[in-house]
Amino acid sequence: MKKNRIARILAASTLLTLSVAATSFAAVGDKEIDLNLGLATESASGSGTGWGFSVGGGHELLAVPAVKGSTLQLRGDIGYNSWKKDPVTVTRVPVSGGGRLYVPVEAVKNLRAYGEGSFELSFDKSEQDFGGLSGKVSESKIRFGLSPAAGVEFAVTPQISVGAALKYHIIASGYLNASVGVGCKF
Repeated sequence: MKKNRIARILAASTLLTLSVAATSFAAVGDKEIDLNLGLATESASGSGTGWGFSVGGGHELLAVPAVKGSTLQLRGDIGYNSWKKDPVTVTRVPVSGGGRLYVPVEAVKNLRAYGEGSFELSFDKSEQDFGGLSGKVSESKIRFGLSPAAGVEFAVTPQISVGAALKYHIIASGYLNASVGVGCKF
């Protein structure tokens, strides 16, 4: 049991390190930091509609010659999602790392659409409050999954952008995040 827990902690640490350090592997291109706020759909566990936020960063690594003006970005994200449906409260902290392909939308100046694919490590906690003498019972788990996403980003200035995204978490009790956010390039 103890060896299994140590292996999970090492795997989580490795994924977190790779996703946060992904920007340092790139030699050229813009770096970006973004903050997103949104809603999280009810997970399969029946915990109700919730809310969430995430912070991410990326590095536009290279141009993709197949589509004029497109770029591939390496990125990492960490988020927090919470659902409450009495007597159950569920929280998830997803950490993901992967790639995002940006494609310019020719019809609208400064607008880019993107598709993303990431590996995810989720730190999940479920708590049930029985009240009275019974008190609370909680359970924590670490889960692995995938998180595809799609979105749009509009450059307000050369350094500031606003955007909207949908991100699905393919994991036990999967869920969808719909979010809006702001980003800063440097």
